[in-house]
Amino acid sequence: MVKHKQTSVRYALKCIQKTAETTSMIEDERELLKENDHPFIIQMVQSFETEGEAMFLMELVTGGELFDAIRQLPDSLDVRQTQFYAGSIILALESLHSRDIVYRDLKPENVMLDAQGYLKLIDFGCAKKVPQRTFTLLGTPHYMAPEVIAGKGYATEVDLWSLGVIVYEFMCRTLPFANDLDDPVEVCEAVMMTPLRIPSTLQSQESRELMKGLLDRKPARRLGCRLRGYEELKRHPFWSPTIWTPTHGNSSRKGPNVENVFDSLMGRELDPPYVPQGERYCDDQPGYN
Repeated sequence: MVKHKQTSVRYALKCIQKTAETTSMIEDERELLKENDHPFIIQMVQSFETEGEAMFLMELVTGGELFDAIRQLPDSLDVRQTQFYAGSIILALESLHSRDIVYRDLKPENVMLDAQGYLKLIDFGCAKKVPQRTFTLLGTPHYMAPEVIAGKGYATEVDLWSLGVIVYEFMCRTLPFANDLDDPVEVCEAVMMTPLRIPSTLQSQESRELMKGLLDRKPARRLGCRLRGYEELKRHPFWSPTIWTPTHGNSSRKGPNVENVFDSLMGRELDPPYVPQGERYCDDQPGYN
């Protein structure tokens, strides 16, 4: 965390050591961050360089990781809570994919909460502009799409598989594939071969169909990847109107019968499932003025 001397505005400063291997990656990440202008994607303010380091001055997000937030909730996420978090991620991905940017490392650890509990997608170290296809084996194995592992080429559709893994994790409190495995090879084999099993305790048919649609091993059949793209994904019955009630005390929002979850998210009209108490970020690093 750093603070501007004149204005006292606080920022996050990301520092990356420059080597022969990282120079190209740093430049790619900088260009992608410069393109981003979305409320659910981290904003880069400025970039700097020294002989040995590249530095990205970023907006400061103080609510901690989504990974930690969902574990503060007592049970698996219900439909309304999943609509909030998954819907916000969909809006961020839609913005990236409209510009042919594949994120490639979507997982709860790479999503943070702002002070009000709304989402910010962070860390674009694995992201890439892909007008057609790429073949790089990259990402976190439990969230990696089968076509990434197979090495046959892929584009933005892999992020929607990762979204399916996250939705499953939200609502089932476990990962859909290789939940008890750590070895990357074994995890990749499970992602490629293990049948999708959804616990019978999840009774929402719309939720089950959403998971099946996103976790389709055939990219051409995957929900959001077919002819109608994000329109089809956002019109899935899972997003049907839901009665929203205030989550935290005497909210000024009255809990409308939401006709369009995505519009309401963009307008910040919904109560988040979890509101951070105080500030949580990497505060064990030294601060600089």
